[in-house]
Amino acid sequence: MKSSWKLLVAALYIGGFALGQTTASTAQAEDYPSRPVKAVVPYTAGSGADILARYFTEELAKSIGQPVVVENRPGAGGNIGGNSVAKAPPDGYTMLITPSAPVTGNFVLYKELPYKFEDFTPVTSLANVPFTLIVKGDSPVRNIADLTALIKSKAGKATYGVPTTTSIATTALLLDEIGATATPVPYKAAMEALRDVETGNIDFLIVDLTGALGGLNRKGVRAIAMLDDQRFPTFPDVPTTEEQGLKNVKWVAEFFAVMPAQTPQAHVQKIVAKLNDILKRDETREFLLKAGGLPHPGTSESLHKQMLARIESWKRAIVLAKIKQL
Repeated sequence: MKSSWKLLVAALYIGGFALGQTTASTAQAEDYPSRPVKAVVPYTAGSGADILARYFTEELAKSIGQPVVVENRPGAGGNIGGNSVAKAPPDGYTMLITPSAPVTGNFVLYKELPYKFEDFTPVTSLANVPFTLIVKGDSPVRNIADLTALIKSKAGKATYGVPTTTSIATTALLLDEIGATATPVPYKAAMEALRDVETGNIDFLIVDLTGALGGLNRKGVRAIAMLDDQRFPTFPDVPTTEEQGLKNVKWVAEFFAVMPAQTPQAHVQKIVAKLNDILKRDETREFLLKAGGLPHPGTSESLHKQMLARIESWKRAIVLAKIKQL
């Protein structure tokens, strides 16, 4: 009889403990976030990534009732910012808002990285932004055929900007398909490369449309191709690369949010829900169109698949364009 009572007491204790744990966990999820959240952007202030990140962080802050503080951590092709989030405490108070390269392509492009794919928890996709091929605003180059002729006439001395790892891949694809060589000029930021296109210091640049908008709006640069399957709604006169005969020169910047691995799923899902609510708004679509992008809502699961697919596309790009690992 005594043993039965002991078993009953033990069962009640365990049940009560489990219920207490569940209640505490639920309360913790409901209270989250209870302090400011940090959003790391692995590129410079004013870059295309920064412009999009600041919109989403401002809207997210309104939704969660806590500040979302942007911290720009540029350098090493996005690896510095990526590493800072990979090593951050997995408590839901640090996220990375980024184009895909730092947490997909860089695993393929770099021989060694201080972090790995498994160091991140996917949150959700946010937006897709096509890459665009630009030249100086008053350049006689009007299309890819003109650019091909210019590059070949300079016999390897034509110059192009390389502000990001994606610039390396996309330009390598272009040069491989047109059968030409050119000289890369490295930059710390896309804005620096954009200015050099405007002043004629370099011949061309492939950059995300958001990053190119400043130069396009002041007509300092001209877009001669979109690296997407279709023309962009606000630039209907700019043909795609495929329309101009290039089958393999396509690239869209996928912007999304990730958190450190082991971040509580309740926290992740709360941010997913808030960000997707923001993406459903008409004003978000209008902002993104003006910023050169389109909304791309998702889930943690769909983003995980999207990231794995992007890694495979980087592998194909490196083989096709004969890119050497860095």
